[in-house]
Amino acid sequence: MFQAILKKEATITHLHLQGVIDETTEFEQAIGPLAGAVVVHGQAVPNINSAGVRNWVQYFMGITAQGVRLTFVECSVTLVQQMSAISNFSAGAPVQSIYVPYLCGQCKAEFVGLMQCADIKKLNKKLPPTKCSKCGGEAVFDEIESEYFLFLDRQ
Repeated sequence: MFQAILKKEATITHLHLQGVIDETTEFEQAIGPLAGAVVVHGQAVPNINSAGVRNWVQYFMGITAQGVRLTFVECSVTLVQQMSAISNFSAGAPVQSIYVPYLCGQCKAEFVGLMQCADIKKLNKKLPPTKCSKCGGEAVFDEIESEYFLFLDRQ
């Protein structure tokens, strides 16, 4: 079940998205009217299907056309994959931080780490290995850089 939680902080609205986004997701009903600067937190979106993508693009393109200034943060792996596959998925808004998938070479644990997009660009999209949170072994980025980070070329 999809949920949208709004938290107002001075001149910025934080929009926390949670749950699966599909054909039943009605953003306007779940979120309501927005204005000004909105920071969209996407870490709790585990899946989105093609009808959900359509609803997402229509909603976010619509509100940016009305003058809402979006920024995306803490984007789940699912959202990053969509941003890279669909050029207008982020409605032209900046993406500040994303989750990146890792795989441990020793225990085969899969986990994600939060990274700033500016840091990923500085690394030329080549992420160094990190320490496995389960066994302490070496974990490597578990996607194809040229595909996963494609959205960064459009920012």
